[in-house]
This record gives sequence, C-alpha cells and structure tokens, in this order.
Amino acid sequence: MRQNHLCNHVGIFLMTENKIKRNLRKIGINLIQVGDEIEYKGSRTLFFLPRNNFHSHMKGEMLKFYQEIHQNIKLQFSFIPFTNPIDK
Repeated sequence: MRQNHLCNHVGIFLMTENKIKRNLRKIGINLIQVGDEIEYKGSRTLFFLPRNNFHSHMKGEMLKFYQEIHQNIKLQFSFIPFTNPIDK
C-alpha cells in the first residue's frame, strides 16, 4: 500500500529500552539498532526507524489505527516538507 507522507524525512531515531523495541515489533514496527547499549536512566539503545517501511509490517487493527491517525493529522496540519539540499 502506497502511503502519502506528511513530510520528506527519511526516518526517525529513537533511544529506548529493548523492552519497548520488543513491544513495537509485536505490533509490526521494526526498529534497526544503530548504537550500542548505554546507561541513561536505565539501559537504553539507539534505534532507527526508516520511513519507507514504518508501517509495512502492520496488520489488521493496528494498520487501520495508524491510517486513521495519519489521515487526521494530514487534515489538521499544513506541513512544509523537509527538503534535503543534496536533492536540489
């Protein structure tokens, strides 16, 4: 399914506990580990979530929930897309 993106970012970084990563994987959000585990208010690891496959593994109710949130945000906000100077 092709999704209209709200902005032109390539992904997001997330610093979180591994437990959160496991919970996100259960709902179809697969994070890529890009850093070593560090101690910061507990054990944390740096992950990256690429835009191009953010929702590609979501199914059923979770995918419908994501689509509903996306549509509501799209209707409420007017974003100025991020433009990478390299692309010009």
